[in-house]
Amino acid sequence: MPVIQICISQIFLLWYAPRAPKDNFYIKIQFYIVTAISLANVIVTLALSIVRSPGMMRNFFLSTTIIQFLAVFIDLAVPLWFILTNKRYAVMVTKYRRYRSSKNSKGVTSGELDSKSVAQSLMRSTQVTSGEIISSTETGSKPEHSQVGNPTYNLHCILEKPSTYAAFCTFLSREFCMESLLFLEAVQKYKNEIKENFNLALVKSLSDKIRVDFIEPGAINEVNLPKKITSKVDDTLKGITEGNIPLEKAKKMYDHAEEHIEEMLILNHLRKFQASALYRNANAVV
Repeated sequence: MPVIQICISQIFLLWYAPRAPKDNFYIKIQFYIVTAISLANVIVTLALSIVRSPGMMRNFFLSTTIIQFLAVFIDLAVPLWFILTNKRYAVMVTKYRRYRSSKNSKGVTSGELDSKSVAQSLMRSTQVTSGEIISSTETGSKPEHSQVGNPTYNLHCILEKPSTYAAFCTFLSREFCMESLLFLEAVQKYKNEIKENFNLALVKSLSDKIRVDFIEPGAINEVNLPKKITSKVDDTLKGITEGNIPLEKAKKMYDHAEEHIEEMLILNHLRKFQASALYRNANAVV
């Protein structure tokens, strides 16, 4: 029976794990729990074969029944939880993409979207890391009523405010997905640097660093980007290097990758962070 439980667990893992986000560590938790339960079942079964007391045998038999039920329950509950939450997040995906579309229809590209606030968060990231937190500067503009409650707008507000930015960094570190925010900052740094000194050598140098740090398999801060996006980035860079694609295209080369990672942050972590004590405490900071 324990062997059957482990097989069932593996089937469920192979079924839904490839569709789960890279940083969804619940897959590992399920595997470890089911493995521990199966080992416990083996131990109880061995004890049952040794014990001769009717009372003890009944207790051990009851224990094996409970353990077997628990293993099957976990095998069913975790994938079901993933499916249900995935459907709930689909609502946020729709809102996010609608917001992106409305911005693009007004002539605002994804690379330009809130670039000032992300750039400010980049400058503050060094200060937050070194323990120096400065007060946020007033932009002088008020948010549109339609933006309030929008997940994309909320994310940029979190990144713009030093206290929530620091709290979000702590939260992502605990969730083992700090690489997503680091990638967004690396892309923003890339855009800022080529804006100041736009040349092929700099584009290639910065792109190589982004690839080594975030995109290559096994990179120290590897992010979960679809093959379609990484291939498009590679093809664009190759075309620019060979002179087949205008250098101007380099300015928007990482837009789709940036949108995808931003979307993953919103879908997988934004709500959870906003419901955490870290977020409440950060907002309490004057």
